[in-house]
Amino acid sequence: MIRDRMGVKPLYYMLSAAGLILGQS
Repeated sequence: MIRDRMGVKPLYYMLSAAGLILGQS
């Protein structure tokens, strides 16, 4: 995994959001 401060934050946030949406569906 790439260690980017401005690359991991958004990716992690998107993954969390996607997980929540998929989990709620």
